Amino acid sequence: MRGQSIGWPRQADAPRESEAIGGRLVGCATSKPRKDEAVPASAKVEGTTVSAPTPGAPESARVRSMFDAIAPRYDLLNHLLSMNLDHGWRRKAARAALSFGTVERVLDLCCGTGDLAIELARQSPAARVFGGDFSLAMLARATRKAQRIPFSAADALHLPYRDAAFDAVTMAFGLRNLADRALGLRELARVLRPGGRAVILEFVPPGRGLVGAAFRFYLHHVLPRIGRAISGDVSAYTYLPQSMEKFPPPDALRAEFEVAGFEHTTATRMGLNGVVLVCAQRRP
Repeated sequence: MRGQSIGWPRQADAPRESEAIGGRLVGCATSKPRKDEAVPASAKVEGTTVSAPTPGAPESARVRSMFDAIAPRYDLLNHLLSMNLDHGWRRKAARAALSFGTVERVLDLCCGTGDLAIELARQSPAARVFGGDFSLAMLARATRKAQRIPFSAADALHLPYRDAAFDAVTMAFGLRNLADRALGLRELARVLRPGGRAVILEFVPPGRGLVGAAFRFYLHHVLPRIGRAISGDVSAYTYLPQSMEKFPPPDALRAEFEVAGFEHTTATRMGLNGVVLVCAQRRP
């Protein structure tokens, strides 16, 4: 990727720019890394020898492969399929993450091609923003879009960051894809400082009534056809509505956050009630 680097940050420290930018991709873990080291695994991206996280769960590997495949058209489809509403959703999420006390270090997890990390950096130039994802194809695009933001390969179920490393953690449309959501939420809590804020954007089952019925028709019949026509991938855009229908509604989601170590959890529906913005504070 022409001199850019994506790799696991060292577990002994919070991520540093020197470990994420410059040179080749290095050091990703094939299983849960030890606290003082990461185990390298080799992979190929755009002709460069790089390292790739290889989560143990078959479901995780399948999801990662799916996102690698759709990365070239991911941004276009996000904007098109949401009718450009996704820009506003990310702005609201960034504002919620940055308006809660002193925020010096922010992690955007499941960062994809970097749109939310870029918005965080735009709204708070003084904050140090980091991005993590387990799709190297997505990270390659994120790095090209924002070379000053350190992006790292990161498995959300086994985060390669020290405890209490961040003041805020964001995640846009990634929680639904985790093979073990409860473990993922506990990992979010672990890398947040006490009192730190988690801000999550996610698709949820649409509400009932005429609007919900119309949204479901769009999800199951219109969106997959548009996604397939542009990306050439059939499975990715049938996976989206299927995973949405299986995802818990906002009330149940709030309860999961509380169990994982958060408090003062709110869940606000947006986007024809098919998107939720969750804000939660890590318990002291």
